[in-house]
Amino acid sequence: MNELREIYHVPESIMEYLDGLNYKVDDIGKSNSNIFIFDDYILKISTLSFDIENEIRVYNNLKDKLPISDIIAYEVIDERVYILKSKLKGKMLCDDSYLGNPKLLFKLASDAVKLLWKVDVKKLDLQNTYDTIMDFGKKCLKEKTIDYDNSDKTITFKFKNFDEIVDYLENNKPQEDYVLSHGDLCLTNIIVENDEVVGFIDLGLTGISHRYHDLAILYRSIKYNMEGRYGKSYDGFEENALFDLLGIEKDDKLIEYYLLVDELLG
Repeated sequence: MNELREIYHVPESIMEYLDGLNYKVDDIGKSNSNIFIFDDYILKISTLSFDIENEIRVYNNLKDKLPISDIIAYEVIDERVYILKSKLKGKMLCDDSYLGNPKLLFKLASDAVKLLWKVDVKKLDLQNTYDTIMDFGKKCLKEKTIDYDNSDKTITFKFKNFDEIVDYLENNKPQEDYVLSHGDLCLTNIIVENDEVVGFIDLGLTGISHRYHDLAILYRSIKYNMEGRYGKSYDGFEENALFDLLGIEKDDKLIEYYLLVDELLG
């Protein structure tokens, strides 16, 4: 616990909840933040950025509309942000017990999407996730902080660099079909218990976007997890299963488009 005080300088207003409690460090997600997992809490420490600020905005808009963690305490000190949240009880949808049961996996994935789509976006004060990512990507290009060589070439192989990708995206933007978008709807960000979706985590990119924004990321997450990109492979992946459960046709062009958008995040 001294580590949290001495190395990370966690303020006392947050430490009063955590003193004497055991924790582990999160090493599953791709977050640039420091994340500490307690039995009942999640402590996130990060530099102040658009996604961290957006997480607070999302909580204020969605706390009564979507199953998400409560924000218990929040402080900003010298551009460093400390957020203490309640921990959702359950397993990530990338758990072996779900990847090994494709029928249940696809059903729960579609249930998660339906929960998002049920929320009426007309009265929400949320960012346009697509616009936010595009602005961020163009800023990274200008500052030369995004490297094409580190991109997922199975997605970006048709293009020589990120400038070409941005030009393509701006000139081929799909017709609006706005829904509530998680923004990073990977299996790691869907929490399940007793074979039911109980909530969503990592809401820094959440906002309003085309319904295929989340579908593309979720489809890729299921595919990559099941084909063994992150370790063990699993049988039973079906190209159309998620889309069939949602009652829509799989659109490969829209999947490709929104995966290219996601690559702008680096």
